[in-house]
Amino acid sequence: MYNILNMQSKTKQLNLRLTKKEKEKIEFLSKEYGYSSVSEYILKSSLGIIEKNTKSRKINTLTLNPAVDYIIKTNDKLKEISNFRPEEKIFEPGGKGINASIIINEFNTRTLAIHYSGGFSGELLKEKLSKIGIQQLQIFSKDTTRINMKLNFSDCNYELNSLATPLTIIAKNSIIRSIINFNSDEVLMIMGSFHKDDEKFIFEISKICKDKGVEIVFDLSKPILKDLVKFKPLFIKPNRDELEWIFKEKIKTEDKIIFYMKKLKKLGAQNVAITLGKDGSYLLDSNSDLYYAKVDKIELISPQGSGDSFLSAFIIKINEGSEKAFKWANAAGAATAQVNGLAHYTLIEKNLKKVHIKKL
Repeated sequence: MYNILNMQSKTKQLNLRLTKKEKEKIEFLSKEYGYSSVSEYILKSSLGIIEKNTKSRKINTLTLNPAVDYIIKTNDKLKEISNFRPEEKIFEPGGKGINASIIINEFNTRTLAIHYSGGFSGELLKEKLSKIGIQQLQIFSKDTTRINMKLNFSDCNYELNSLATPLTIIAKNSIIRSIINFNSDEVLMIMGSFHKDDEKFIFEISKICKDKGVEIVFDLSKPILKDLVKFKPLFIKPNRDELEWIFKEKIKTEDKIIFYMKKLKKLGAQNVAITLGKDGSYLLDSNSDLYYAKVDKIELISPQGSGDSFLSAFIIKINEGSEKAFKWANAAGAATAQVNGLAHYTLIEKNLKKVHIKKL
């Protein structure tokens, strides 16, 4: 067995040239794994004897219908033009689960992005995630991954999203095999759209997670969410429109919002949040405590990905208490709304002071 302290005392000092990002990663890992110094972490890492961190659980995401988002920003107004001149054009990895893994990675939390993708756009998606440094499992599709248009005009935002591709039997089996290998302390976030033929598959993988003790999070904009809550998801976050789709009723008052939050909790959801855009958000947590959050006015650039950022931050921080997690969630959602693409950690943290929470 290696004597780490003796080896350290005999080891000459190494002068390593590290980037700021690399230093931040190493500092985080050093603290996360409980070592007294960065040098001790590097030494143990080189010897391959890093112990597993029991405090930090891995948060996996599943995106059955990912996309490459083609974001075009212009200062022109939609209603005044037939042709416009883009000020900025960006290709970004897209799909709710993909977005979630990117935000999780910003918090230096372990994540695995499972995505069903193929063709040249699928390869572009895989390449972009690799450059960010996100662990991923690409389930190959014979169809080309969709490219969504996100048009950000000065007076409105417009989206053109393609339809989902149905899963093949081979793809379903690959996804099931990956989930079976999860540890019981891991989380699976099942997010985004999917083909109507794959509804039964969502129930199948949810049952596998429940039987293994893997916590589930749903962010699905379809009425089946009402039936999926029987699997006792750790968190669900419908917005007002999605809440109306689920219960087939117009919901205009706070009383109605709270009524249906309690109904979703009674049906099995552990934590339920309802997001209302600029009008704030509500949280009914696992202890049945009710909170309302409002964020100071921000400069809105694009709302795309705000909900995914909200959801991810909440799951990352849930072990620190639901109220704190709710605050981080609102800060993350607001931060992403202030940028094209997804917000970085520094902006999310900066936004914490803009979030005001009231217990109801």
